[in-house]
Amino acid sequence: MLKKSLRIGKRDLNIFFKIKTRFAKGNLLTLKYAPNGPACRTGRTKSSRWTFVVSVKFKKGAAFRNLARRRMNAVAEEILAGVKPGYDLVFFMAVQKKRVPGFMELRDDMIDILKRSFLYV
Repeated sequence: MLKKSLRIGKRDLNIFFKIKTRFAKGNLLTLKYAPNGPACRTGRTKSSRWTFVVSVKFKKGAAFRNLARRRMNAVAEEILAGVKPGYDLVFFMAVQKKRVPGFMELRDDMIDILKRSFLYV
């Protein structure tokens, strides 16, 4: 689990959805991102903040959605050092074959999206 300082809270997430953001789409995930100054109540932070959204349409059981969220969280912890600081990153899970993607699939897709967005060094 990411540290609390690296996660986007509900209030900041509501603000994030109201501001202008950019997005990138991969095979499994979609990324919306913006500099974290406008969406952060405490001002711009030195590190990037993350959150993960999994649709209810993905799988009816909460256990499957939580598993997908935990896997994305584990990938984020692993690649955290290579991500540019100062951004809010919101990953959305796309509906795919009614199964939870594997760790390596998510990792490859997440890195690919971040590289195409010039957020991964």
